[in-house]
Amino acid sequence: MLKIALINPKRTNKNISSAAPPFNLAVLAAYLRARLKDAVEIKIIDGLAGQDIEQGILDFKPAIVGITSTTPTIKEAYRLAGWVKNNLTGALVVTGSFPRRKRRYKKSNKAL
Repeated sequence: MLKIALINPKRTNKNISSAAPPFNLAVLAAYLRARLKDAVEIKIIDGLAGQDIEQGILDFKPAIVGITSTTPTIKEAYRLAGWVKNNLTGALVVTGSFPRRKRRYKKSNKAL
């Protein structure tokens, strides 16, 4: 059975409000369950609700980790993606559309 964890990160920017339940993840989970039937086990882990994301991932041991993000949670989403890659060997990390970050060359000062 394919295990999929869908993650709603906690917010790191306390100045921006974000307390919406992860309805997007519930819709995605329902779609995957309808399409894949008994071949998939899905767990939603909601950091905004105070759930321990890292422990939830380690306990569940998913093959795929999907991370959603909004502006108030983007830094945590980046951190979690890296954490999963470093702590869950072989897991595929899937994200929504992260905003493109400007990167600068050290010498040329050109933005990508």
